Amino acid sequence: MEGRTLDRPPSLADAVVAHIRDGIIRGDYEPGQPLTESALAEELGTSRGTVREALRELAGLGLVDRSTHRGAVVAPLTAQDAEEIYTLRAALESFAAQLAAERGRLEPAGLATLLPHLEAIEQAAQVGDVAAMVAADMDFHTALSALSGHELLIEQLSAIQVHSRRVLFYSDLYRPTPEVVVQRHRDLLEVLRGGDPYEVSLAVDRHVTGPNRDVVERMRALERDGGGDPR
Repeated sequence: MEGRTLDRPPSLADAVVAHIRDGIIRGDYEPGQPLTESALAEELGTSRGTVREALRELAGLGLVDRSTHRGAVVAPLTAQDAEEIYTLRAALESFAAQLAAERGRLEPAGLATLLPHLEAIEQAAQVGDVAAMVAADMDFHTALSALSGHELLIEQLSAIQVHSRRVLFYSDLYRPTPEVVVQRHRDLLEVLRGGDPYEVSLAVDRHVTGPNRDVVERMRALERDGGGDPR
């Protein structure tokens, strides 16, 4: 008898994790905001035990801080946090792109996997949907990194990109026009088509580093001035 895999639906805890995670990324739950089990259980129509399990997993992702005295709160997001997130992401993504080029995976068939995400960026830009544009942007980069074929690297990038999405949503300190976002991805795609590992790595590093560096500099300025939420 042929072996078959069983399709398992996501557990309720997985759904709660996704809901709270996406809320933190979008800024619906702000840095430092308490995440009480009873309030979340009532909001989501689930048990406190399920919420507790979800908060434990989110703490493992670095999105939630948990302590005996304070309970669970949304993890803070400082300029230092943002800098560490984008510099690590730039290093990992540029290496992934370099591997993809070295392994000959930036051929037309490979690059074709990026095109639906570029189209999604363009469509979101046309209607001014920032949330959809950020999601499509990160999906583009996830698909590019997947071309490296380096599974452990892809796994690490998946974790860091969760935090990167949070930085993009949390701060309006750097919010380029939709046209700029689209053009930056088109320009990057042209470099990828060239297939030169060095040029590809450099282009991805610059693509990730440029706007994020600006966000960090402005976050630092606000922190020096004693400012709060930069949105």
